[in-house]
Amino acid sequence: MASEPSHPPTGPKAFQSTRPLSAADSSWPSSGAFAAARDTESPGPSSRSFGDFSEFLRASVADEESLQMGESLQDLAAQIESIAEAWRLPHPDGSWLAPGLLALLEALREHHRMLLDLNRDWDRFIEFKAHLASLNQFRTHVTQWAGVVQQPGAQPPALSEFDVSAWRMLGAGALLLDVYEQSSKVQGTDAAAPSSAWSRLMVWIRNED
Repeated sequence: MASEPSHPPTGPKAFQSTRPLSAADSSWPSSGAFAAARDTESPGPSSRSFGDFSEFLRASVADEESLQMGESLQDLAAQIESIAEAWRLPHPDGSWLAPGLLALLEALREHHRMLLDLNRDWDRFIEFKAHLASLNQFRTHVTQWAGVVQQPGAQPPALSEFDVSAWRMLGAGALLLDVYEQSSKVQGTDAAAPSSAWSRLMVWIRNED
């Protein structure tokens, strides 16, 4: 797989992109969907929105042990969607963005604490480490952007940068939900068992109306 393009250090837009741990890459889609967000600086998957992602999780997460994780991702997706919608509107500078980014940063901290409080059945997966890494990267970006836009006359980074980092974090979370769901169904699972959350998510994203 081709490596991500390097970016010159030009103000708030410059950041070092990192991928989820390589062991998880084999499960990550190689084209379309989250691959677009992972490998390029394009917006999120196809015509789907962060709000759609939240609705999908609300309808798909049924396992009791994964419900807390799913609800946390839903909350993040809804908050991210709200910021992204406002980002598309014209603004004289980036000061309007600071309150939303600071609130999102607190929500990301809460999600991080929730992850660390999950039982040991979660952190045994390499996907747990991948999601944690993408979460920490997104938190770093949000912290940097919040600091920049609070400066007088500062302009926000491109929306595509926000989209890429956010989708990478949410996609890694969806993959973690998938492997956890599959592990919980090892006993008593047969060929007729429902498809996994990750498989359903990939179908959902590619199903453009």
